[in-house]
This record gives sequence, C-alpha cells and structure tokens, in this order.
Amino acid sequence: MNDRQRGTVWEESIIYSPSHLQLIALSATIANADELTDWIRWVHGPTRLITSTLRPVPLRFSFITANGFYPLLNPQQNKINPKLRVQSRKTNTKKQKRSEMPSIANVVRHLHQRDLLPTIYFIFSRKRCEQALNQVIHLKLLTADEAVEIERQIQRRLKLNSNLQNLHNSMPSGLEWPVTMRDCCRFGKTLWRSYFSWG
Repeated sequence: MNDRQRGTVWEESIIYSPSHLQLIALSATIANADELTDWIRWVHGPTRLITSTLRPVPLRFSFITANGFYPLLNPQQNKINPKLRVQSRKTNTKKQKRSEMPSIANVVRHLHQRDLLPTIYFIFSRKRCEQALNQVIHLKLLTADEAVEIERQIQRRLKLNSNLQNLHNSMPSGLEWPVTMRDCCRFGKTLWRSYFSWG
C-alpha cells in the first residue's frame, strides 16, 4: 500500500501482457470503473465490467457517547438520528467533546453487550494503544470454554516458536484488547485470524 510505484507497475503489466492473456482485475473501491474499463479495452483488448453492490456483511453505522449507544440513522435510514443532532448542538467546545467521549472500556462493554465482538478498534499511537490496554485488561469478555480454547491454541503456537513466550506472558486473559500491529505480527497473524473466524 505504501509503494508509490504500484500504479505504474500494474499499468505496465496490463500494457505489456500479450493480447491472448485473460486478465481479471478486482477492486472494492475504484471510483472510475467505466473509464478504467475503456482504457484496458484500448490497450489490451475486449474487456467487460462486472459490478456488484451486494455486501456479504451489511454495513451498520452506530455512534456512542458517554450517555449511550445509538444507530447513526433514523429508523427510515434516510436522515441522521435526531439524537445525534441534539448532541452536536450541545457540544460546542473541544473540552466538552473530550468530556463526553466514552472511555475505551465503556465502548468495549457496549459492544460486548450487543454481541459485536470481536472488533477491530483503530488507535493511531502506540502510547494510546497501551493506555487502552490498561483500561480493558480486567474486563471479562470470554466464557470459561472460550478462554480454555484460546489458551490451548496459544500454547500450541508457542511450542512452534519459543521466542514468543515473553509476549505471551504479558497478555491479559482475553483477546478483545488493543495491540499494536508490530505485536500482532510477532505473535502470528494466523492466530488472530482464527479468533475472528470463531466470532
């Protein structure tokens, strides 16, 4: 994603591919799909655009304040929830906004109560990530059976790489807690993917 040359690379790959080679190009976010289709057709050959608006996992937007957890839109799904408008009128200063922001622990509790875990919570600094960990480390988010299964999976992976033991010793008894990408990579992406697939 951080490679500035990636656009040039895929353009050249399309331009220099032999015309008999079938290309399949996938994108979830492209804004000018028709324009790109015309360009590929021009440089490579017959091209067909297939679009889909189906989302396997529907998007649901919510917001949370110190007072509660609300849907972002009204029941008709065509306007902003009136409660959000009232909230925005009341909140005029940065100090007020900060005081009305819920703590990480409250956010996690609300998500847990609504069966919305596991969740990815983006925090953009290592310091704030560690502060968030301290807020949620004592929350009980797993059943006894889930905790046993997770520990079993961890031990199995630790046997494959004993260098990870120090990281494991610092882990809380639950996995819905903030970690940095560096730690996530050190511990093993496959383990984290497993937890999310379990739901």
